Amino acid sequence: MIARLARGVAALVVSVALAELLVRAVVRTDADGGASLFGRPLPPRPLPVETTRRNLDAFLASPRTFLAWDAGTGWAPRPGATSADGLYRANSSGLRADRETPEDPAPGVLRVATFGDSFTFGDESPLDETWGARLEAGLVARGVPAEVLNFGVNGYGLDQAWLRWQDRGRRFRPDVVVLGLQSENALRDLNVFRPLFFAHTETPLTKPRFVASGEDLRVVNRPTLAPERIVDALATVREGPFAEVEAFLVAYPRPWWRHSRLASLVAAVVLPEPMPDLASVGSGREAVDLASRIVRGFAADARAAGAGFVVADLPMRPVLEMRLVAGDAWDDEIVAAARTVAPVVGLGPAVSPLSDGDFRPRFHWGARLQAAMAAALVEPVLAAACSESSRRDALPACAGLSRTASPGSRSRPAAAPPSPP
Repeated sequence: MIARLARGVAALVVSVALAELLVRAVVRTDADGGASLFGRPLPPRPLPVETTRRNLDAFLASPRTFLAWDAGTGWAPRPGATSADGLYRANSSGLRADRETPEDPAPGVLRVATFGDSFTFGDESPLDETWGARLEAGLVARGVPAEVLNFGVNGYGLDQAWLRWQDRGRRFRPDVVVLGLQSENALRDLNVFRPLFFAHTETPLTKPRFVASGEDLRVVNRPTLAPERIVDALATVREGPFAEVEAFLVAYPRPWWRHSRLASLVAAVVLPEPMPDLASVGSGREAVDLASRIVRGFAADARAAGAGFVVADLPMRPVLEMRLVAGDAWDDEIVAAARTVAPVVGLGPAVSPLSDGDFRPRFHWGARLQAAMAAALVEPVLAAACSESSRRDALPACAGLSRTASPGSRSRPAAAPPSPP
């Protein structure tokens, strides 16, 4: 009996070994050690260390990339840079613009500054089609001398938008700050290593991360890791100082069977969720709560500097369609929190029905939606300027207008904001 049992165990071991070899023969392995079978990724997802190394080498090899490492925010447009396709240009202040921008606003000219991610920057669109440029044209058409400064940056979270205001935007003394609220940014707020959020990112860098500390917010990874330190820090992230604040580590588990390709194949078939969904990271309370606190803090910070504050609601297509069809979406709580401190301007039913022509190939808004947002922003921006701007008495556009405060303005009591970092 013992001999038969031993032979059975030996046969099982040999069978498993042969099956392992067979699976390894047909499975493809990438530079990071990740496996795929006929194009289907197999669990677990490995840390993209080698992919990041290659992308970072390519990023650093070009001395004139449009985006460059920035110690305060992670990355930002390189002053004076032009994108490889010629579609984007940054002026000497690092703003997307076709003109230079002095820090001091011109007398009598309403100055608006926009902050946010690629939906604010105007990714995939020429400058004159972006909602910021259209807002400027709309104000001028209304007889208001105005300029709109575009501080948007591709890939930013809400945290980076606020920090960009603190590092660069505040010194330009805008009358109104417009925050472009693209709700997926709430996930980015939980991220430190950009490659863990998007392995093939063109900006394989790190970003600052806000962490709640009682009623305040503290910031980690600021200044951000220098590019030459990123690969080593990513390779050892589980043992390093960012392990507790990098929310997307949960999408890169290390199960005991991770070195077996046969076990990976079995897991792909048997497990209900063999590859953790990156979006599921933001399904908890932290993403919503942190985003809400950042918006409140940003609004208070802008008003303390003498600027009005308005939120432009810039949802991706799935969220926009949910709003237009069902009347609600997953990010309603974030938008509702923003409404308690500032006017929130969104696209109404007039843009319905949506069509493929309303979106660019990489899903950013097309010209029609950007024009609709700009038109909707004109009156709220004017109201914010004439009720909150420290220069309102010197703005011809505000002459004779009542100074009715916008929601969350300094003219009414508000809860103490989180302390800015």
